[in-house]
Amino acid sequence: MIATDDEIEMEQGEKSAPESGLEVPLPRLIDAVMESRKKLTPWREQYITLWKEYVGDFYGEKANEKANPVNKMEQATTIYLQQLAGNPPRVNVFTKNRRYRAGATKLGLVMNSSLEDYRIHRALQRSVRNSLFGMGIVKVGLKSSGVKNIGGENVTTSTPFVESILLDDYVVDMTASSFDTAEYMGHKYRVPLKDAIRNPEWDKRVRAKLREQDNLNVNEDGDARLAEMSGEADRGKLHKQVEVWEVYVRAERKVVTYCEHYPAYPLRVVDWEGPERGPYHALFYNEVDGNVMPLAPAATWIHLHNFINSAMRKLIRQAERAKSVGLAPNMSNQNGGKDAMTIMNANDGDVVAVESPEAIQERAFGGIDQSTFGFMLQCNQMFSTLAGNLETLGGLSAQTDTATQDAILNQNSSERINAMRQKVALFTKGVLTDLAYWMWTDPTETYRAEMDSPVGAIEVALTPEERQYDFFEHEIEIEPYSMVFQTPQQRSQQLSQLMMSTLLPAQPMLQQQGLSIDFTQYVKMLAQYMNLPELNDLVQSQGMALNASDSFKASEPSTPPVKVSTENRVSKGAGGMQGDESSMIQRLMAGGNQNKQN
Repeated sequence: MIATDDEIEMEQGEKSAPESGLEVPLPRLIDAVMESRKKLTPWREQYITLWKEYVGDFYGEKANEKANPVNKMEQATTIYLQQLAGNPPRVNVFTKNRRYRAGATKLGLVMNSSLEDYRIHRALQRSVRNSLFGMGIVKVGLKSSGVKNIGGENVTTSTPFVESILLDDYVVDMTASSFDTAEYMGHKYRVPLKDAIRNPEWDKRVRAKLREQDNLNVNEDGDARLAEMSGEADRGKLHKQVEVWEVYVRAERKVVTYCEHYPAYPLRVVDWEGPERGPYHALFYNEVDGNVMPLAPAATWIHLHNFINSAMRKLIRQAERAKSVGLAPNMSNQNGGKDAMTIMNANDGDVVAVESPEAIQERAFGGIDQSTFGFMLQCNQMFSTLAGNLETLGGLSAQTDTATQDAILNQNSSERINAMRQKVALFTKGVLTDLAYWMWTDPTETYRAEMDSPVGAIEVALTPEERQYDFFEHEIEIEPYSMVFQTPQQRSQQLSQLMMSTLLPAQPMLQQQGLSIDFTQYVKMLAQYMNLPELNDLVQSQGMALNASDSFKASEPSTPPVKVSTENRVSKGAGGMQGDESSMIQRLMAGGNQNKQN
């Protein structure tokens, strides 16, 4: 039965707190959310601008209006994403309490099995990329997954999820002086209208008043959303949709769901039974004291990015206008006119006879301005430095004279990226700790994973009965790792270093314990990482698999291997890339050069 308007409609000022389940009246909460959304408008607009520079002009209907021939935003973002979240995370689970170590070990195996789901890694990658443009936001919680028959009863089950939230859809208490002191935070999301009306968890009186919402490609204040880059958001959708807000009120530990187009009554108010920090996690790097919103790294890149591309567009126009023409006497001059026609009609490589060759001249007009080109190159260097030395971080080219100098430069450049990695690691730790909490407190699900053993893979089950203890009582510590991307070449170097520095010197001790090194497997791994399948042909088996005991075992007592250090001096050209480019800039801008660079 659908309620009448009289049963639902009420003046917002008359709305009492107990009816909504909140200590704070719902209209006051909605007003605060809308005011914070207005204050967030400049950050959302900057966020959209940075995204448009990232995608350039060759994307969608309403992307960047100007071409980005040298897309530094995309280059910097891609390098940082690979450095910060190139690989899916894995975790080690620790506990200080011996009683719970078995459960912690099982939880670690189950979590690593769950983290193979690419959706979790994609949500983390999206949050890292968004953190470069504004703020990376992730929500961790439970969502309904169906009905399960347990002991003859139908029980509604839930599944933990990790979801990335766009700044477009986010709100945080803008009166707070930091993220940790914000009184509320939340986000809006779209729901098919028919699903919203049928949702049994929402107040049926309010569900009956929901209506289709149009023009979803703009926010409530009229500013554009990211979806606008792909065209009109309302076109092409299959079902009618409605947007609802979900806001976490920290002091009351409640989650409020409502529709802003019908704010008289909430759709739902529930107690938050999750971790103390709430469902939302924010990733940022540069805090601004006294403000909840951080300084985005890309906000410090944008001006140089714009100038580099503006200068390059100008240089391209100059290059396109450049031309070479032949100058000849006026056609009224009989000999000069004939000579001009003869040369003009000649093919490339022809030899022609002319009366007055000195009267014909070739002149070049236009061409790029060298000082502009030099300044553009200098700004390109400045952008790399401002962004933390991109050439070194991205491994794009050598920067100095020697490999040792490059290694020192790389180590210094890594200080900036290491600080960012620490924040990503803490952010990921918080996200995965909450994910582990929801898995641990699931009253119905038995989680399974496989574990390697001397007899092969065995199945491990983490049952609800084993998870009766409080999650935080276990003193469980979740430590994520493996998110930094490693190339196969880096893996081969690590493998070779481990072999030479640890395994081979320990060979006598391994033999005393009945262990050996499988040298054939070592060669196979190197062949795979180095993309050299022919390397396998260098190691031939003589009727049995070759291993370290065959290669290194001797009848006499083994002697420690002799450590040999080799120093290789590699010449990379005077000044490296920075020196060569600086020399070019000085020449183009009519500056002096050092003798070494000349």
